[in-house]
Amino acid sequence: MKVLQYYKRDLWLGILKRIYIMLIPVLYLISEVISTHKVINSMQDMGIMTGNGTIMDYFLNATRGMGVYIFDPKDVFFIPIGWFVFEIGIAYFIAYYAVNDFNDYGKLTLTAGKNRGSFFFSKVLWCITSIILYYALTWIVVAIGALICGASSTLKFSTEFTMNVLDYGTYYTSQADIVYISIILPMFVNISLCLFEMTMAFYVSPVVSFALLSGYYIIGTYYTSPIFIGNFAMWLRSSFITEQGLSPMSGVILSLAVLVASLMVGRNYIKGADIM
Repeated sequence: MKVLQYYKRDLWLGILKRIYIMLIPVLYLISEVISTHKVINSMQDMGIMTGNGTIMDYFLNATRGMGVYIFDPKDVFFIPIGWFVFEIGIAYFIAYYAVNDFNDYGKLTLTAGKNRGSFFFSKVLWCITSIILYYALTWIVVAIGALICGASSTLKFSTEFTMNVLDYGTYYTSQADIVYISIILPMFVNISLCLFEMTMAFYVSPVVSFALLSGYYIIGTYYTSPIFIGNFAMWLRSSFITEQGLSPMSGVILSLAVLVASLMVGRNYIKGADIM
């Protein structure tokens, strides 16, 4: 199939040759691992915690973002930098490749609509693969860092760490639900938003598309609203954790709607683009 031929090319040019870009924000998580280790050491010194934590403790702390926030201009607000760097890291990685490849390679090989659909859907597969790889690298970096710090190699979280550092509601959330809201749902949200970003880049340019998505993330941190679906990538804002949180199912539905719309609009653009 033609789409697989394009996809193989995208894996090499779009991921492997550019993977250093992806590693920069992932490596930033090392600072989050060090910060978590310091917190655990302090808790041990105070007699609050006896163990060295678990890999899941480190991952949850590194990717938690911030809890529910109701905007008030009188309040002091700090953007969760670690979470923001992580989100825009993959957004930057996605922003440029599809458009650049279409302008450089696509216009030389696509004629009169032939194989245009295959070309676009190969970029969709590339985008999804990139995000899955991004999360896999995140897990590897956090896991290695946590193990070096003496953490237990388990996906269970520590009671002491959960009760004193993370939200109290985490303790009453099942392991399966934690995995769902901290890994599966954020990854799906990122796939949806990055496909939207990729599609918009064809219309307005990669720079503008990336800037719009970055601004969307920033505004979303100020408002815990489902309108800003980036909120669903912050597991601390889930209704599984707090009553004021957002329903994960709403995140799935909204992300799916954005994903489908992006596929339709993007495909139509590629099929109708003037490449002569």
